[in-house]
Amino acid sequence: MHATIHSPVRFPVRRKPLVYWLGAAAAVTLAAGCAATPIPGSAPSGTGLQSPAATSGAPTPPPTQAPRVDTSEWKSFETFGVSFKYPAEWRIVAKKDCEGCEPAGDPRKNPYAKWNIVDPNGIQIAEFSADSADDNSGDATYVRTRLETIKLDSNLAAPTVVLFEHSLANTPTRENYRTAALMVDDAVLAADRDELPQIAYFHPRKGVSAMLETTNGFAKSLGFKVQDVSLGDAIKMMDTTGYKQMVALMLSVEAVPEK
Repeated sequence: MHATIHSPVRFPVRRKPLVYWLGAAAAVTLAAGCAATPIPGSAPSGTGLQSPAATSGAPTPPPTQAPRVDTSEWKSFETFGVSFKYPAEWRIVAKKDCEGCEPAGDPRKNPYAKWNIVDPNGIQIAEFSADSADDNSGDATYVRTRLETIKLDSNLAAPTVVLFEHSLANTPTRENYRTAALMVDDAVLAADRDELPQIAYFHPRKGVSAMLETTNGFAKSLGFKVQDVSLGDAIKMMDTTGYKQMVALMLSVEAVPEK
């Protein structure tokens, strides 16, 4: 049984700059309130996964364990110092800049290339980049519900977690846009996801930021609506094989020496 919270965690509004990474030539500025602090509601090291219900003042539910997935037959993907495993029936393909065109140059030689993770049905379910993170500045505000947080035990340059959250976004043109996403995130930033727009990124090596996050197609691949994912549906996703496989993929992320 999953440790979940069934009402949105409403975060206080903070004035905090967004980050904008353009490859290695990037500068990240965090507000003073973003100093390294424990993840709210997180369990002691080694206990696995826990819902951060403590951020809402609700009783902290007991921790649950990360899903067990046999990855012995999985393939490995590696580029520019980052590697991860993925199911043999999935594909990793370079992201195209436009419909019907090919990526400029060899994406294996481009540290800033973006890669799509595609399921057996051809659905793009996640996106990965080894050395870039894009700014998502905008005028939306969010109500976020953290459903699972798993410590990523790896050799990455900074503490990292796999985070699953449900988001309700409000914009000047659209209200109550609901999505759910799994992401690999820097542990400090994951603890500070509030009402403001914020991207998820992690540090495989010092001075490098990478991104690995599911897309809206992930919900579709699991049999749920793409454009309007309810909190209840997000909770149901966690019991699917595809969800558990994606968690295992993200937990396999490692830093490797560049060749």
